[in-house]
Amino acid sequence: MLAAGAALMLIFAGSSLYWTAHNDSALDGTETKITGTVSSPLMYDGGRARFDLRTDQKEHIPVTWWFETEEEMQQSKRLLPGDRCQWAGELRKPGTAGNPGAFSYKTYLYWNKIHWLFTVENGQEIKCFNQSTGVVDTLQRLRAQQVQRMDNFFPEQAGGLAASLLFGERASMTGEVEEAYRSLGLIHVLVVSGMHVAIVSGAAFFLLKRIGMTKERSYTIVLCLLPVYAVLTGGAPSVLRASIAAGIFIAWQKWGPPGQRLDPAVILLAVMGAMLFFNPGYLFHIGFQLSFLLSGHLLLCRKKMAAVGKWTNMAWVAGSSMLVSLPIVLWNFYQFSLWNVMINFLFTPVLLLLVLPFLFLNYLLSFFLASPPEVFSIMFSGIEWMHALFIYLSGMSWSTVLLGKPGAVFTIVYAAGCTVFVAAWNRGLRRQALYLSAAAMLAAVGWQWVAPYTDSRGTVTYLDVGQGDSTVIELPYRRGVVVVDGGGRVSFNEVEWEQQEKPFDPGEAVVAEYLKYRGIRHLDTVVATHGDADHVNGLKYLMEHVPTGELWYGRSTHYEPEELELLAEFDEHTDIRLVEGGETYQIGGTSFYVLHPRGEWKDKNDRSVVLYFELGEKRWLLTGDVSAEQEKRMIQNYPGLRADILKTGHHGSSTSTSRDFVEALEPEHAVISAGYCNRFGHPHPEPLEILERAGINIWRTDLQGAIQFTVFPREEPGIHTVRKEMLPACK
Repeated sequence: MLAAGAALMLIFAGSSLYWTAHNDSALDGTETKITGTVSSPLMYDGGRARFDLRTDQKEHIPVTWWFETEEEMQQSKRLLPGDRCQWAGELRKPGTAGNPGAFSYKTYLYWNKIHWLFTVENGQEIKCFNQSTGVVDTLQRLRAQQVQRMDNFFPEQAGGLAASLLFGERASMTGEVEEAYRSLGLIHVLVVSGMHVAIVSGAAFFLLKRIGMTKERSYTIVLCLLPVYAVLTGGAPSVLRASIAAGIFIAWQKWGPPGQRLDPAVILLAVMGAMLFFNPGYLFHIGFQLSFLLSGHLLLCRKKMAAVGKWTNMAWVAGSSMLVSLPIVLWNFYQFSLWNVMINFLFTPVLLLLVLPFLFLNYLLSFFLASPPEVFSIMFSGIEWMHALFIYLSGMSWSTVLLGKPGAVFTIVYAAGCTVFVAAWNRGLRRQALYLSAAAMLAAVGWQWVAPYTDSRGTVTYLDVGQGDSTVIELPYRRGVVVVDGGGRVSFNEVEWEQQEKPFDPGEAVVAEYLKYRGIRHLDTVVATHGDADHVNGLKYLMEHVPTGELWYGRSTHYEPEELELLAEFDEHTDIRLVEGGETYQIGGTSFYVLHPRGEWKDKNDRSVVLYFELGEKRWLLTGDVSAEQEKRMIQNYPGLRADILKTGHHGSSTSTSRDFVEALEPEHAVISAGYCNRFGHPHPEPLEILERAGINIWRTDLQGAIQFTVFPREEPGIHTVRKEMLPACK
């Protein structure tokens, strides 16, 4: 095992060096027309479609096509993998992650030899020439046609599940159902894996034998079918592992020395080495990690499991798999579900041994019938009931253990304890070893849980939520957490066909994910500075999913109807406190001063809650979207007001951050929260010039990503930007 491990490390190192040395693009970014072949099905979401394009230079490029008309969208559905066309649009480099703990799409693309993103600018200029006759393109085209067939034949939820289980395509699943599978630790079922390959290859071999085919010829046919099946199911790392392993096993059975068996562990290591040799980027893929880790774990324990009863075996597989995979799950999702073991124990066999064959049978019937037989309606209702149960269980907040990004102490102690625990069970060692290793794992989890409450540092993080605002304030020793605004998507009168099924929500995708990354399980206070969508829409998700002590909103007698609806919605999830200038509140031993609103103002921006607090011997001021007029009033109302770190008003627009205000505050740092290349032109040159002339350090979320100040006792705060290199300023 040590020799195999050393060999794998050498393979990975050598392959990585070669990969990075030859991972270049044939394009320079100035191209406005690209000729290439569609290499994946078009995935639709509202008024756009996404797909992969393979250029004539064999370079893959993800494409986004925004439709100008509904007719253009309908015409695009004629395109299938293998179609070769010329596209007019714009190339751009993938952006780096903008927030702590966020998924690095740029890194993911790099390890897949993808260097550009392409946006179609004019669908009318698309010219298609011919259709590729290559084997892979033909299979991809067949896959797209069959997924579309299932969408048309099955009921909605059953269709998405069938596409996932049979062809590894989850685009048809509703977001709520897919999130439930992920939260409960069942997402592996939706990925075509070793079990699927075993069922399909075993069924094919059995049928071939039943029709009179010889064993040797049956082996040959199944061997040829495996790569076809891998392409038809999307070629995920798990299915590649299983297909290659099955191919090696069959080839050994057919051509290997008679009477000699090949150790499954040798097959697994050989497959891992081969995959890392051809693409070292697989090592960073969660599917690759879980697939090999769990396969290796079950192989090492196979003799012990064979000696126990069937039910004990199933319970051990479900329980030990969760224990072994926990660090990887936490590293990627920061939490795990207490339902994991029971759900996997009860429903994984049902899904793979009952639901999968049932859906496959209906898929075969779709070639002969227009809709499923009425007698199957009970099974389809059962699938809907099962999904409703999954959604209900995943929505129980107490059943989800949120630990945040694993630290070094957790990883080392837990890995050591888990290794000893599995080895002790597998070898039948004394119970003391099991108890001690279990105690080590529990201690690691306990430390990960309490670690934030031992940290004397505080943090103030200005998140990159695009064109909007969101600030997360974490007090030392986790005595309190305050979120000021949550970003929010602003819609611009979209017609029905343009509306996305699940539009991007900064509250869910950015703010909530950051809270998970930090292991924040409860918010003491949420401040909604005012009712504009780019400040408060993201808070709707937080209020529904994160326990919150209370929400602050500016006091007024002139609320707009939308504000009243918003406050009524928030009131269903937490207490609402209406605040006004001159009030002070204590949170975790820190005083938060509300400086504004003061008086009655009809404009929502002028009613923004302005917050002042002191942390780490620094003075902080968050100004919402107040205008220069309100800035002037604050200087008059609080003549001694000073701020070391200023969150500028209204995303750096020309209506805020006046010269008098900046001169009065004398800040060291100014943070501007705005979307990259936003349509409003924020930040405006005028406030930038005022800040620059005053010698103030300017930090911008649009160019640098999230800005995080780490506050140390009696020391200057550390300043960290997520993007190491600033994005180029928007032209």
